[in-house]
Parts: sequence; structure tokens; C-alpha cells
Amino acid sequence: MKKVKYFNRKIKNVLFALVLCLIAFIGFSKAGILFSASGKNIITVSTPKKAFDPNNYVASMNAVMEKKQQTNTAIDEASIKSFVTTSIAKETVTSSDAIAFEGKSIAEVGEVLNKTLGGVLSGWGETIARLSMEKGMDPYLLSAISVHETGNGTSSAARNKYNFGGIMCSSGLCRYSSVEDGIVSFVNVVYNNYYSKGLTTAESMNKKYAASSSWATKVNSWYNTIKNK
Repeated sequence: MKKVKYFNRKIKNVLFALVLCLIAFIGFSKAGILFSASGKNIITVSTPKKAFDPNNYVASMNAVMEKKQQTNTAIDEASIKSFVTTSIAKETVTSSDAIAFEGKSIAEVGEVLNKTLGGVLSGWGETIARLSMEKGMDPYLLSAISVHETGNGTSSAARNKYNFGGIMCSSGLCRYSSVEDGIVSFVNVVYNNYYSKGLTTAESMNKKYAASSSWATKVNSWYNTIKNK
């Protein structure tokens, strides 16, 4: 009788152990795998499958460790200084504020131009300065040509067609949609047909720009008036 009781108790213990193992296995497979890479950090890798999948585990571990490595990457002071210096240099090169003509910024040149510009051109000095200086052109020369060609923004071509350089199309004087469009077109025409070809002064432009031999003299007179006002 004692042997039967002992045997039954042993069977119960074995069954209980089996049940615990089953519960642990199910919980293990659902909750995840616990792994410590350094003995300090515990990383949980989720495994949706009931059975252990080594491929799933390795891929997940690689992703976690890569992320950990990225977040723990040290950035020394030299690297920070190098980054900041490079960023400032790039910003200086690309910023319009860094462009200067004879020591004056775009805004400063614009203020000088606005002291003379009148009619439709009144107040557009900074636009002329920016567009010409960004192309490496003399903003005073561009303004002098425009002032001469339009009677300082008062001609019919300037008021009705926004043509600020006596620019001709096949049907006559070109017409533009706005003051800004007219200024942009004027600057581009002078750049593409004169400046880019090495004609950068009123004298060198005269023969191609106007039939009158006194054109350069008149433009230069306006040039000195605008620049020194």
C-alpha cells in the first residue's frame, strides 16, 4: 500500500513538473527572448511564433544592437567644431547677405540706388542690386543704363510695358507682365548679351547696345550721379 501511495505521489510530482514546463514554454514563446550581451543590459526580442526561430532572433538582435551602437556613438569636440565651421562656411557662400559690391551689401547698394531711381523704378533699388550682384554685375551700371533708357522710369515703355532697357522684340519694344518681370528680363538681357561676353562697361557696350556714339557718355554720367548720391 505504501508503495502505491509513493508511486502515485511521484506521478503527481512528474505531472506537476510537466505542467510547469508547459506553462513556462508557452509564456517564453509569447513574451519573448531575454538576452544579455554584456551582463548588464537585458534586451527583449519579440518572437510572434510559438516555436523558437533562430533567424528571427538573429535579425532582431542585429537591429537592436545596431540601434544601440548608433545612440552610444561618441561625438568629440573636434567633430562638433568641424561640423559647425563647415555649416557656417556653406551658409556664407550660399547666402545673398554675403554678396557685396565695393564693400556694400545688397541692401546698402539698394539704398543708394533708391536715392535716384524714379517713376516706375522708384523703390526697386534692392531688387536691381540683388539680381545684378548675384550675377557678378555692376549694379550702378545696370541702373544707369535703365535710367538713361527710360527717362528714369517715366517713359511710355517703362510705364506701359515695364520695359526698362529699350529691349526690342520682333514686333517692337518688348512688353512684360510686371515691374519685377521687366527688371528680371532687363538684367538677364544685359548679362547674356553683354556681360557674359566680356562687355562690362558702357564704352564696350556702346556699339552693340545703341546707334548713338554718345550713349556711353550719357550712361556714365548717370552712373556717377547714382553711385555718388
